[in-house]
Amino acid sequence: MFVPGKTIAGLALGAAAVALTATAGPAAADDGHLYGAFAVSTENPEDAYIIGGARNYGSQEEADAAALGQCHYSNCWVVLRYVDGCGAISARDGRVLGALGSSKRDAENAAMGLFGPPRPATLSSDGSSTELLDSACTGAGPR
Repeated sequence: MFVPGKTIAGLALGAAAVALTATAGPAAADDGHLYGAFAVSTENPEDAYIIGGARNYGSQEEADAAALGQCHYSNCWVVLRYVDGCGAISARDGRVLGALGSSKRDAENAAMGLFGPPRPATLSSDGSSTELLDSACTGAGPR
């Protein structure tokens, strides 16, 4: 799979693949706050999740635009916005959800818990589990 831009990781999600891209914005915020966002596209060749991430922008609009720009697909949408903190996104069964936290670990734990416990396999379907797709914090670096 070819994904334009800076690919920072690739993960296998059952039959789906994940390509992650990220960008860090300017360190100074316009209103004293730092904004971040994650954008995602799920309708792509090879059933791939394409993710764009942006952090440390001076406004939510700038962070949203940067995340959408990193996603590189016309069908991307902003799935999570965060300010002065951390965010994480997770996926299960073709759905992507996001959560906030005061630390990266808190955001990741919250994102992983959004779908509830893993579904066990049954005679009619395979089981499914939640996958952490990406996480980030505003500020100088990961908290």
